[in-house]
Amino acid sequence: CSTGFAGWRRRPSNRIGPLMVALGFAWFASQLRFSDYAALFTFGHALAALHFAFFAHVLLAFPSGRLESRAARAIVVAAYVDTTVVVWASVLFDNTGDARNIALIEARNDLSERLGNLASGVGVVLIIAALCILAGRWRRATPPWRRVVAPVLFSGWAAAAVGGVTLLAETVGDTPPQLDLAFLIAYAIVPFAFKLGLLRSRLARGAVADLVVELGETRAPGKLRDALARALHDPSLSLAYWLPDQNRFVDISGHAVELPAEGGSRAATVVEREGRRVAALVHDPSLCEDPELVDAVCAAAGLALENERLQAELRSRLDELRASRARIVEATDAERKRIERNLHDATQQRLVSVSMALGLVESKLSADPESARGILEQARAGLSVALREL
Repeated sequence: CSTGFAGWRRRPSNRIGPLMVALGFAWFASQLRFSDYAALFTFGHALAALHFAFFAHVLLAFPSGRLESRAARAIVVAAYVDTTVVVWASVLFDNTGDARNIALIEARNDLSERLGNLASGVGVVLIIAALCILAGRWRRATPPWRRVVAPVLFSGWAAAAVGGVTLLAETVGDTPPQLDLAFLIAYAIVPFAFKLGLLRSRLARGAVADLVVELGETRAPGKLRDALARALHDPSLSLAYWLPDQNRFVDISGHAVELPAEGGSRAATVVEREGRRVAALVHDPSLCEDPELVDAVCAAAGLALENERLQAELRSRLDELRASRARIVEATDAERKRIERNLHDATQQRLVSVSMALGLVESKLSADPESARGILEQARAGLSVALREL
């Protein structure tokens, strides 16, 4: 319970904390079945298996607190139904306890045993399905995600596996004491693994001081990204810088960058400095489960990000200047070619006109010399104009 309260206080919006608190209370409630008081015995007997459902919910929802697949949701719903409806039904016919069962309808211990075996069998199937889902998630996961979930996932996987074997042993006969002890030990390790994750997160935030020192020595372009990637333990980290005049993000080279959509394979955290948007960190989604670390790194790197943002803005403006110059040159060439084409077409028309005039002069030279002389003068004038245009 204390571990759950610590996680709940650290991240109130995450359901893992409340689920672990509920798991702790369900576990303690299950121990009431050893009470000599009838009401407490009945209550504890009815809740004897509910903590298994909460445990499955925690494992399948860790670390985000959300059940991210239909299969996971189906397993958790089935687990709650199995540990409540089926178990409660068996309690109604159970008369084998040391204390009086106040929920007893009819003493049918054989029916109660069959219902208990049914609940255990369903539990074994659900545990196997949950372990398969966890194994698939681990195989597809990125290194940062594995780093976050490894302690809880491995300890939880071991506890679930031993618990499945224990339930299976209960359905076929008596459970060996060594198996019960192994399950209790594996079960108890899970909250300590969760605390280990909290401690490691705090140590990572404490290492931000080393990042500040490193940033003071970082000058070359691109080195800031490497320093932040080491601080966040995410080699895939990339940076995008905000250009307010252009209302867009760009990379260190000044090229446009689109931030990933929410819920995708990448996540983005926007960095602000003195109320102004400066940059964005594009990182593995698993870092969203440790916002304090991301916020501490962003705060430490705010000034360095602002400096690189100015460099990125300068490169973007240089790119725009080169593009504008290229457009001007292209437009000038196009206009020159248009003028040349127009001049060429006009000159060609004048030369054709001169050629036709000379042909007309030739036909009129013997019959009408005066008229031929006038046409010849016009042809000479047109030829002069054409030569001047050339």
